Amino acid sequence: MRRVTLALVGLVYPTLAAAQSTALTEGQREALSSAIGQYQAGHAMPAISVAIGIGGIIVFTDARGLSQVENRVPATTATTFRSASTIKAMTATLILQQVAAGRIRFDGEIHQYCRNYPAQKYPVTIRQLLLHQAGLRASDKPDVFTRDFYPSVDASLERFGHDSLRFEPGTKALYSNYGYVLLACAIEGVTGRRYDVVMRESILDRLGMTSTEAVNLFRAQTNRASSYVIRTAENTKSLEGLWTPAHLAASPLDTLFPADLVDPSFEIGAGNYLSTPTDMVRFMMALDQGQLLPDSLRAAEVTPQAAPPGATGRPMGWTVGNYGNVRVSEIFGSDWDGSFATVWDPANHVAIAVASNINWDQPAELVTKILAVLHPGWR
Repeated sequence: MRRVTLALVGLVYPTLAAAQSTALTEGQREALSSAIGQYQAGHAMPAISVAIGIGGIIVFTDARGLSQVENRVPATTATTFRSASTIKAMTATLILQQVAAGRIRFDGEIHQYCRNYPAQKYPVTIRQLLLHQAGLRASDKPDVFTRDFYPSVDASLERFGHDSLRFEPGTKALYSNYGYVLLACAIEGVTGRRYDVVMRESILDRLGMTSTEAVNLFRAQTNRASSYVIRTAENTKSLEGLWTPAHLAASPLDTLFPADLVDPSFEIGAGNYLSTPTDMVRFMMALDQGQLLPDSLRAAEVTPQAAPPGATGRPMGWTVGNYGNVRVSEIFGSDWDGSFATVWDPANHVAIAVASNINWDQPAELVTKILAVLHPGWR
């Protein structure tokens, strides 16, 4: 737990006792409020935002803290945060929509759809990219701090397209943002339109996700939270090599400081969006209600697929989370400029989203408490 002196405000969301009911009791609301407030204070978060949906209805939304510490700007439910890797679930959904339309095959080779990706030693398939089994490299230190702007998917291919694959596709698993950039390229290749246009027309406009948009550091984006970092003894050691000499000299331990600006345009389709928890809950509820995919493909998106020896089977775009006897599809995305988590419990029709403007937060502890409130006796 971080021990940091910082005045913080609070945020909460109500919950549901039975999966079939969307009514939250006052006791549930109080329990959620307490859990969120304790988590925010314990992790020294300037701002935190949470949304919960049940049975297709958003039942709880609130936000607490400061979206901009320097000017004491309060966070609201309209405050947008860096969505980080949670956007991968949306890219996976766009790919599956193209599969449903017959434009993409899971075992189709990426060069069929993304023609500007340089030829590799081995063929790379759509399925392998979705499951992080394609052999593309993981993000490195220059990626973490890059300020380079890439105006298009084709431009971002220049950053990694000439790298050799790390292994023969299908023989290992390695989490790669660049695999999802190639999926964005495939979407453009079969639709003839930019990834962001397809995203807007196929998901965002359709679901009323009006607060979700690509990060653009060259534009003033309404309601965007500022980003902050806390350097601790633990993360200084575990992230050795990421802290620059300037960080180490200027930032005492356990002190909040503004995060460096990082341009995520190199990872189009993998982590380059802003969103709110409310919007992301809308997305998960639409999946849950069968609004975005046929049932067979929706099931494929959240069902762990076969994995190479030594790797854990994962769904397409998601990971699997187990909380007592509740199994969920989830993504915990975090980077230098903020953190975002999406949790979808299809069996009970529950969707939870948590966002903050602090770096590298993985709120499994808070998700556990929220699920315990939503599912009494879940353990």
